[in-house]
Amino acid sequence: MRKAIIIVSFGSSDVEGLKKSIFKAEENIRKQFEDFDVFRAFTSNIIIKKLRENTNISISNLDEKLKFLKESNYDKVIIQPLNIISGKEYNKIKEEFYKYKNNFDTLILGDPLFLVKEGEVSTNDLNRFNIFLETILKSDKNILLFGHGSSSESDIAYKKMQEFFDINNKNNIFVGTLEGDLSIEKLILKFKDKDIKRVKIYPLMLTCGMHVKKDLASEDEKSWKSKLEGAGIEVEIIQKGLTELDDFNKIYIDKINLLIDEYKTKNKE
Repeated sequence: MRKAIIIVSFGSSDVEGLKKSIFKAEENIRKQFEDFDVFRAFTSNIIIKKLRENTNISISNLDEKLKFLKESNYDKVIIQPLNIISGKEYNKIKEEFYKYKNNFDTLILGDPLFLVKEGEVSTNDLNRFNIFLETILKSDKNILLFGHGSSSESDIAYKKMQEFFDINNKNNIFVGTLEGDLSIEKLILKFKDKDIKRVKIYPLMLTCGMHVKKDLASEDEKSWKSKLEGAGIEVEIIQKGLTELDDFNKIYIDKINLLIDEYKTKNKE
């Protein structure tokens, strides 16, 4: 039986950033699942085109990769998205999954970091992410997690994350997003209300790309850094994408292991 895992992400045109983040996540997964062939796919065709034109890196979209695996006679394929939430990009992956579902003996779609179902995020997802945070935050005070956000219903995942921290007495962790409801303006009001004078910001993103470099950390007057400093709040920014961190990549390894265990259990019944 030929077995494959496809690691799917939006992608990035920053080659050095890719090597430190998404490619690192793929390598972590490859080492853990040696009986699978591990492939990559991006959902952004614009980024794929840029990389093909400007570098020696040739990357497929998910449709191309699934077609290749089908033609190469793979039997069992796991698609593991690296998405943070089940938003628009994850829905693109789901469309390709259903398109090819009957073309393999087994085709399995994994969950993003936070899967939203009926307006809720699973407690397991939140607990797993919280355990990861504890490995990197330690004694840090007043942490701000900088996410992308979404105009889709799945943006609720960020609110659920904040609720989880509040309920579990992690009152020093705050979640904000570029899109959606958790804006920097609302965060500044919250910080002023709590008399917070200093925050340490961690990107809630896979890679340290343009959103981090421009929208968060630049000297542009519209950046989060400028807005926070303009409000009298000192800022420290950790410019690392999540997939640069081995402890974070273990979350996706755990998700793949769960998929494999569920498949084995189902096929014993």
